[in-house]
Amino acid sequence: MMDSNGNIYENNEDLLSLATSYFDSLFSSNGIENADTILKGVMPCITPSMNDELTRAFSYEEVSNPSSMTQFRPISLCNILYKIAAKMLVNIFLSVLYYCIDKAQSDFVPRRLISNNILAAYEILHSMTKKRLGK
Repeated sequence: MMDSNGNIYENNEDLLSLATSYFDSLFSSNGIENADTILKGVMPCITPSMNDELTRAFSYEEVSNPSSMTQFRPISLCNILYKIAAKMLVNIFLSVLYYCIDKAQSDFVPRRLISNNILAAYEILHSMTKKRLGK
């Protein structure tokens, strides 16, 4: 395995160090300088009651009791605790997500595929091309 400087690593310890430093730099952030400027264009869509629902403490009733591991969806490279936490967060956000997503953001609409947008864009482009060519 080669790093960005051209150094080659072969033993497990060096490979571990290389992978760790790569992903540390890949998923790190310098922070946001001025979040207020960015948030000026964001329209709030969460009501106070929705916010209360989203920020309330977890309870045992919110977590289903799976009877086997096959009831969890595979998320590669994640341990079981991460999978459980992710499933809990998804279930919480599903109740308010509808109010936060515009109809134009079809990637986030259940049972709608990105390929639908690709097909629609192709059809629009084809229609515009035909009109321009006078057909």
